[in-house]
Amino acid sequence: MRLWQILATERRQPMFSNSTLTADSVAYFKFETLSTEIKKANKIKPESKEPRLDCTFTYNPIKWKGFDYCITQSGANAARLFWTLRPAAYDSKINILRQADYQIKKSVKQYSYNISSLYIEHEADGLAYGYGYFSNKQEVGKKEKRPNPFYVWQKDLFLFITNPDFSIFEVLIIPDGRLNYRQHLKNLIQDSYKHILEEARMRSNVFYQYQNPDNNER
Repeated sequence: MRLWQILATERRQPMFSNSTLTADSVAYFKFETLSTEIKKANKIKPESKEPRLDCTFTYNPIKWKGFDYCITQSGANAARLFWTLRPAAYDSKINILRQADYQIKKSVKQYSYNISSLYIEHEADGLAYGYGYFSNKQEVGKKEKRPNPFYVWQKDLFLFITNPDFSIFEVLIIPDGRLNYRQHLKNLIQDSYKHILEEARMRSNVFYQYQNPDNNER
């Protein structure tokens, strides 16, 4: 659904007020593609196909824990939060192209999880705007069913802002926002959440201190 469709269906959506939404009632994460030099300094293997995006900054006054399961617990990537991005694939089972534009993937232990589908709905001024959310299925996996570790946050909404080459992702987490995703996305596109983003950016903290060959840290 594109912007004009969002606006056209606005009257049919449940009434929603964003008057109580502030930077202190959401969570903010920034993901970036690290430079080749920083990857080398931090012993990060270059990805073969799917680009890796690392969390560099976060502002989380609500102590949202939905991404905690994705934080690497041991080894060279310990304490880091990162995922990969791949174009949505053709689904041979149902013989259609997935509606999502991209899929955000993360391998945890021996399993690969689809963190969220990414639906790009609007592009303007060199930025793309979209949304996503965790799966609302209690079990995931095609061959081997297993509990969905993200199920408890399946009502939360992800609002995405990214640049054309998808090397920078800003993610705004709105608790219980999935039901009203159209209204939240419209507010994001029309700058109604500009003050929330600006404050979150200003108050964000470094998530992980990557070694930088230029100044020893990032």
